[in-house]
Amino acid sequence: MAIAAADVVGDYISGVMSGRFTVGRLTRLAVSRHVADLETAGERGFYFNERTAAESVDFFPAVCRHSTGEWAGQVFELSPWQAFITWCLFGWRRESDDTRRFRKAYISVARKNGKSTLCAGLALRLLFADDPIEPRAEVYVAATTEDQANIIHSEAERMVLASPTLNNFSKVRKKLIRLEPNPWNGSLLKPLGSDSKSKDGLNPHGIFMDELHAWTEHYRDLFEKLGTGGASRRQPLQVIITTAGSDRSPIWLEEEEYAQRVVEAHEMNDVVTDSLFAFVASLDDKDDPFDEANWPKSNPGMIEAGGSGSVKIAYLREQAHEALKKPTAMNQWLRYHCNVKTASSEKAIRPGLWTENAGELRPLENRVSYGGFDLGRANDWAAIALVFPVRDWNEHKEADETTYDLIAHCFSCQEGAIDWRREPYSEWRRSGLVTVSQGNQVDFGAVERKIIEWTRLYSTQTWDYDPTFAGQMGQRLLNNFGIQVHMMYQTCRNYNEPIRHMLSKLELQSVRHGGDPVLAWQAGNLTIRRNTQDEWMPDKGATTAKIDAMVAALMAFSGAIYGEGASNYEDRGFRTL
Repeated sequence: MAIAAADVVGDYISGVMSGRFTVGRLTRLAVSRHVADLETAGERGFYFNERTAAESVDFFPAVCRHSTGEWAGQVFELSPWQAFITWCLFGWRRESDDTRRFRKAYISVARKNGKSTLCAGLALRLLFADDPIEPRAEVYVAATTEDQANIIHSEAERMVLASPTLNNFSKVRKKLIRLEPNPWNGSLLKPLGSDSKSKDGLNPHGIFMDELHAWTEHYRDLFEKLGTGGASRRQPLQVIITTAGSDRSPIWLEEEEYAQRVVEAHEMNDVVTDSLFAFVASLDDKDDPFDEANWPKSNPGMIEAGGSGSVKIAYLREQAHEALKKPTAMNQWLRYHCNVKTASSEKAIRPGLWTENAGELRPLENRVSYGGFDLGRANDWAAIALVFPVRDWNEHKEADETTYDLIAHCFSCQEGAIDWRREPYSEWRRSGLVTVSQGNQVDFGAVERKIIEWTRLYSTQTWDYDPTFAGQMGQRLLNNFGIQVHMMYQTCRNYNEPIRHMLSKLELQSVRHGGDPVLAWQAGNLTIRRNTQDEWMPDKGATTAKIDAMVAALMAFSGAIYGEGASNYEDRGFRTL
């Protein structure tokens, strides 16, 4: 068994170093660091134990079984990159006490490469067969929520239940694997999230932190508490497993930059730390993300003995095609499949898509509508928008897709950021597409009068608005005119479904806006900001860009989707023309 493990790892190392395998710069540095350390790390008090390394690699096929998909029930043979990581984590030792050299591992690869499966197996290795075995070991899988942590933990549970060897020495309960009988009695593996009941008093032998890119500043206390909890253990191991984050992932960014410095220092014959193992598989800076030849750099699962990989080329092609056609999918492609950092905002509407929906408006009279208004700051812009849902029916009298007509009107002021003498702004003003008030303040009274006019003309059921700047107007519309209003705070959670809904309808050419040039300009300015739960909200790409009309339109879409008290389309006022 030891020869087989050494052969797999040796072939991977030689393939990376010779260029036979396509890997990124940081992966190559991780491998060359290991190779160089075999010659020089002894001077710093470390040695490599090939027997322990091989036993750790062989632990997977010996006692672990896959539980999901096409490999369910099959022996867990590590991919070459997984074998290399396991080989290094368990093989490197400290001469002073023969314990593990690496106390922390940072592993970053693209999705669908088997990160969760690898972590489940590594966690079981620490629990059942670490060298030396740790009495009453506590191993935790940690994430922002316990449900997220349970993804890896559930995989570990299934591995135990599928293995007669592991099952014979443990009891699997809900969200808990406990070793029995002695000498391991009391050792356990369990999931842990920020919402778990107790996070204090932990004494972890192993910590596996899942998807670090989702750990916002809110989770820093948990991150630091878990990272320092194993001080009393002989050889604790903390493993961070993640895909790339965005510029709104501060904890991930700190750990990613540190991991890069650790492997890059090797190029200069320097050592930042000997206790961190870093493996980063990503595209390099100048790589074309749509060139299939580059994909193995971020997807090491494509490199497999026998030519079969955990990552399907057909799946990657589908994702790449979607990213080329849909701007909102571009950052997703870059982060999750190319494993590179992205900005937190991206263009919402691909070029040409808005124009494709510039159909002539259908008659708006005797139609039900839903509205939104965005006031913004008094010296900037304001906008109102209405959407008119149309419920189409097929020949079997069954409901088909809903389509929409969309109208908007903008308001600004003479002495604002826009030079109204320039085109196309002067033409917009002359044609009445924008109401421009004198001075340096938007005439909110004109906005209010327009809302009242449209409500009566177009049977507007509700108006959604942001109370930050429009609280008083919302109250006046309700109390003085009986107009139904709903507050919609500017959060990703509130905007997530409306913006996804609108974009999906645009892709289906199911939104008619009549070619309004002001609305088209603001649609082109619209970008998407994502939070760590991949919930979306509107953003503007530059300080001079305006998106008020699109924000109002999204609030109108929200009203149409969530019509107050609606249990079906008829209740919400959807009508057939």
